[in-house]
Amino acid sequence: MPHNPLTASGLATPYQLLATNPANGPYHEAGKNQSAFVQAAIIDKDTGQISIYGPLVIDRGPAPAVAPVVPKLPARRIVALWFGFNARNLSLAGYGDDLRENHCPAMLEAVCLL
Repeated sequence: MPHNPLTASGLATPYQLLATNPANGPYHEAGKNQSAFVQAAIIDKDTGQISIYGPLVIDRGPAPAVAPVVPKLPARRIVALWFGFNARNLSLAGYGDDLRENHCPAMLEAVCLL
């Protein structure tokens, strides 16, 4: 999970997919049984407008094939993130206290709302 995941720069930083158990082999975003996704809903608290943003998920290590787009965020906003995964369990690893500060459990099965 990128540092400061609810900011414009955090949303524009690709999430990196990797296997937590090396005995299971590597995970690849292109694998139909291993791919993951992240979706962000950005709610403008002044207008009520909802925008959807899809952060990139890439294999750990290589640079993304396309440059991420940095979203323009309203000054007063709510940002919610959802995660999905085609395998059994998805664990989030973040920087320092980012996960706790944003009320996101490190283990999730379907949805994590920040």
